[in-house]
Amino acid sequence: MMVDASYVPNKDEMISWARRCVAGSDSIEVTDIVATRYSYVAKLQTDREAYYLKYAPGDLFIEVEILNRLAGLAVPNVIDENAELSCFLTKETGNMTLKTYFNGVFDVDLMAQGFEHYITVQNKVSQHLEGFRKIGVPEWTLENYPNRIRDIIHSQRFKAVCGTIKNEQRILESIAENCERVTDLGIENSLNHCDFHDNNILISTSDNRLSIIDWGETAITHPMMSRYTCLEKLRALYGFDIQSNVYQRLENLITESYDLDDTARHALRSLCNIYYAFTYNQLIRLVGNAPDKWYNRIFDSLKRYEDAYP
Repeated sequence: MMVDASYVPNKDEMISWARRCVAGSDSIEVTDIVATRYSYVAKLQTDREAYYLKYAPGDLFIEVEILNRLAGLAVPNVIDENAELSCFLTKETGNMTLKTYFNGVFDVDLMAQGFEHYITVQNKVSQHLEGFRKIGVPEWTLENYPNRIRDIIHSQRFKAVCGTIKNEQRILESIAENCERVTDLGIENSLNHCDFHDNNILISTSDNRLSIIDWGETAITHPMMSRYTCLEKLRALYGFDIQSNVYQRLENLITESYDLDDTARHALRSLCNIYYAFTYNQLIRLVGNAPDKWYNRIFDSLKRYEDAYP
């Protein structure tokens, strides 16, 4: 599929810079991979190996510092950066996403490996969160979930797009009760990837090695939020039921360090919809001038929460 990167600012300058970074190769083939309003990724294939150039404007450039702090884990390795052009260069860590590799046929074993890598990242950084706070990673404490949602749904743009929320007070009270229930589990906060799913996991098809990409949007909050959000996305995309062996296997994997009863699991599964709303609100803040569909996704996430607690 052709990628229209004609509107990417300073594209030629970024590619020239990247070419200089990998100088010494006899030939360098550049291919546009992704181009959106807030991101651009190009692949540079040399005669020896491949590299990825990523443009991350504004506050999204925090991804460089995050990747550097996660060095040695299952994430891309930054080999150079250009703050003036808001771009950086990494070596290839996989030749396609898991979603592309699955091609509609879900492989639970590979996805389990992806979850294992992600949990390892969360566990490794859980004692070093102050460093992430200092570089600007936001923190969403459970006790503030109701207030955050209230601020979002009362914002002028949200109301213009989605209108008012019926049963608002009951929903907010339910969120507060579930947040208290989850807080009582005693699980410490950790770093959360705000868009963790199979399309942000790369696989090297030569050896099935996995790497988690796209760390520009992160938050410090309960570690189960991003895990359950990913699991629920997979359930919707691939059509497996909560009672299926596939779902049960993955849910047991992401919760195996904790003794959670069915009530706690249901609370976490439901609250991940609130977390999902926060991730879109953060994207709106980072990008600005957001399309209506992003606000509609926040609205839909609240509806899914309400359906779980009618």
